[in-house]
Amino acid sequence: MSDPKVLILGSSAREEALKQALERDQDVKSVYVAPGNGATKKDGKNLFLESYDPLYIAQYVSQYNSITPDLNLIIVGSENDLKKGITNEFQADEKLPPVFGPTKEAAIIETDKGFSSELMFYNMIPTPIPETFHTAEGARSHIKMEYPDGRVVIKAVGPASGKGVRVCDNWEDVNKALDDILIKKMYGSAGDRVVVQERLDGLEASVVAVTNGRDFVTFPVTQDHKNLLPGDKGEMTGGMGAYGPAPIAKGQEEIFEEQFIRPTITTLKKEGIEYRGTLYFALMNTTAGWKCLEINARFPNPETIPIVMLLDEGSKLYDLFYKAAKGEQISQNMLKFKEGAVCDIVIATDGYSQPERKAEYRANLNSKILGLKEASEVPEVQIFHAGTSYTHPNFYNSGGRVLNVAAWAPNLDEAMQHANEAASKIRFENGKQIYRPDIGWKANLTLDAYLKDIGK
Repeated sequence: MSDPKVLILGSSAREEALKQALERDQDVKSVYVAPGNGATKKDGKNLFLESYDPLYIAQYVSQYNSITPDLNLIIVGSENDLKKGITNEFQADEKLPPVFGPTKEAAIIETDKGFSSELMFYNMIPTPIPETFHTAEGARSHIKMEYPDGRVVIKAVGPASGKGVRVCDNWEDVNKALDDILIKKMYGSAGDRVVVQERLDGLEASVVAVTNGRDFVTFPVTQDHKNLLPGDKGEMTGGMGAYGPAPIAKGQEEIFEEQFIRPTITTLKKEGIEYRGTLYFALMNTTAGWKCLEINARFPNPETIPIVMLLDEGSKLYDLFYKAAKGEQISQNMLKFKEGAVCDIVIATDGYSQPERKAEYRANLNSKILGLKEASEVPEVQIFHAGTSYTHPNFYNSGGRVLNVAAWAPNLDEAMQHANEAASKIRFENGKQIYRPDIGWKANLTLDAYLKDIGK
């Protein structure tokens, strides 16, 4: 193929990070994003699509290639597009380019948490015992019997942009979670059922692999920070920051590969599913060993930022994605990683992930973002856009998670310092922002020290 071009579907910092990584790949001519965000609009790399129906996108790409050939690969960022069956639509026409992302049937590993939890449990992939319920009454009765203190995790079965998981400390939390998900339908049809599992205590790790259905290639292990506020307090979010590599994962590669990655690929194949794409395992190190909290079918957000920033020159990311999508041979030597560490801080619109503050949140939107130039001048800092819009010459906040401010350094302490210095320079002209200054705070904690710290 000559001068390959790539189209990434999505608008978050994850998609911009993948775009930047692919633009550094010598094998790639151009990378486009749809719908994209303010930064990709300013770069002139947004493609306008009238619809995100899989059939429409397939027709658009077919017409595009008939005029300007070499749109060679489609990368799917969001689980919602996978659920719609975009990969299936492209596979139905051999003239269309491959899609990096699993089929609708394979993406069920994320789009139905009941399926994935039971798949893991019944195939000896370490995970908390799952029970699925259609009604709040049924779930409540089960919790009273099995977890009388109310310490459980309640998950909406469908995709909810990373917000459909409720970690409950007590019965007040349980009742609110069941009411929000099953009765108020806060997440729509994603909350038609819930999965109830034991709440575990431990240190989390995000493990990411790309597979062609047989082999797999892994990336540096990162650690996400889901809670809104410092010290892992406040509401659960899609992620307020991440860092990597995570020290908790050092020396654990064989466990991750042999207890989680390989068994998942093998088990899916036994179910008649050849899984091609990304597998993202949310793991937790507990006193009973590593457990899988959930599996997702795409790159994680915000963990993709430290992963991308740790990629070194000579990585063949395009080849990896293209060959995995085609089911061709892939190998670990397609990727090279640099030494050092990355700290990534999410700057969000104040009121994000707090439904009771919806009016304040809306009032904080569409504000000019100030300080971007000053922040970008901090050594080894990169800024990735998410919920932004662009009207020359300014960027505006247009969503919950607005920016990812990330820094590379020889060690994590320096990376945290630089990322925080840069984040402190950014403000919204007529609105309020929020971010966590403690991203990376658990990096030097052992499991015992962490459990002691939280009183367990």
